[in-house]
Amino acid sequence: MPRPLDFAVQGRTAPTSSQPWRTPDGCLAPPRARRKRQRRRRPAPIWRWLRTTAAVGAVCTVAVAAAFPSVRAAAAAVWPAASPAAAFGQDHVRLLLLGADRDYDARGRRLEKGGRADTMILADLDLVHNTAHLCSIPRDTEARIPGHGVRRINSAFAYGGTELAKSVVEDLTGLPIDHTVAVDLDAFKEAVDALGGVDVVVDKPLRYTDHWGGLDINIPAGPQHLNGEKAMQFVRFRHDAMADIGRARRQQQFMRSLGSSLKRPAAIAAVPGVLGAVSRHTTTDLTAAQMVALGRFASGLNGSSLSTETLPGSFHGSRWRPDPDAMKQMAARLSL
Repeated sequence: MPRPLDFAVQGRTAPTSSQPWRTPDGCLAPPRARRKRQRRRRPAPIWRWLRTTAAVGAVCTVAVAAAFPSVRAAAAAVWPAASPAAAFGQDHVRLLLLGADRDYDARGRRLEKGGRADTMILADLDLVHNTAHLCSIPRDTEARIPGHGVRRINSAFAYGGTELAKSVVEDLTGLPIDHTVAVDLDAFKEAVDALGGVDVVVDKPLRYTDHWGGLDINIPAGPQHLNGEKAMQFVRFRHDAMADIGRARRQQQFMRSLGSSLKRPAAIAAVPGVLGAVSRHTTTDLTAAQMVALGRFASGLNGSSLSTETLPGSFHGSRWRPDPDAMKQMAARLSL
């Protein structure tokens, strides 16, 4: 049976006066000098000190480089790979950005397999003129998947991961892809929370519940400050007349709002949290230097240097069927 802690210890009664060094007759008496007993602390192992110093130094370097253009320029001069064009060894680079979805069982438990590419964006970046063009590919786009026939394009990621998704998008668009970046939805939520949320104007109420997919969307219309969970609901909502096309537009709208949030002075302090969220939940073939270079590239984009579009096509039932002629025009435009 546990012993109670409110036991008494016999000894000298503690003085009740607020000044314990007064004598009973009220006269001041000097307090006895007492030597404070301190525990001797063992010095931390040198490896722990070095690890902490390195981590703090890395975070400070990223934060300072993000805050001051002059520091970034100096870093690029000392470390040529910090320059986007130098990091990639080319003036243009094309990336396939994948937002990995997850499925859940009847009890709401997350399934590690079977996830599809909930979001697919083909990013064409001009590293010299600092411009970017983003083409959203609706998840219900019809595409031929090797070994599986004509399916929705988002299933390519479930069948063969980033490599198969990359191959299918290349065949569909006629555009070669240099690198792939697959980001788990958890990274998205954590990064938005690290920024303190993002301001978005919602054009209409968004409401939908999907127990199998773990979704419970309820966002009112009007100006909203979205945290990570609500932001994920906003970019995933597709249950209206425009389906995936409406979702693609909301994703593009959110990316513009996110870009504005990243330019706020307070965002500098959030850089370590954002980087940590991305690094924990991202699979990519980019090198560390290329990731840093892309961060620098993205920080220089603005409304006039960022353009967006949705893969040309039209609805056929519940699927989005690409327009071959419009696709060729898009490929020719992005190949310049």
